[in-house]
Amino acid sequence: MIYLKYKEMGWLFIRKPDRINYEFDYVVGQTLREKRTRKDIPLQQVADKLGTTKQAIFRYEKAEVSMKNSTFKKYCYAIGENPVDVYDEISLRYMRYVDTHKKEIIEKEG
Repeated sequence: MIYLKYKEMGWLFIRKPDRINYEFDYVVGQTLREKRTRKDIPLQQVADKLGTTKQAIFRYEKAEVSMKNSTFKKYCYAIGENPVDVYDEISLRYMRYVDTHKKEIIEKEG
């Protein structure tokens, strides 16, 4: 079982992520992080363009929180990528991920 720990207002919360959403968020974060690091763009630069903190960007990339569609688009533009192309890549990666882990997913869901 996967648990994520994060602090909010001084308290430590532990949540078990929804299996499907977590896996999709993981693929989103991994894809965006790879694209950002390939271009040598620091977290702080993306955070500045999105008007947030680098900790928030880190949490998106580590799938600790889900990203809104509007944030996804802004992130893509901040790293010089077309959101449609990135989403197409994410969709393919997610389908491959689910296909290779379907037995594990079915066992955990059932």
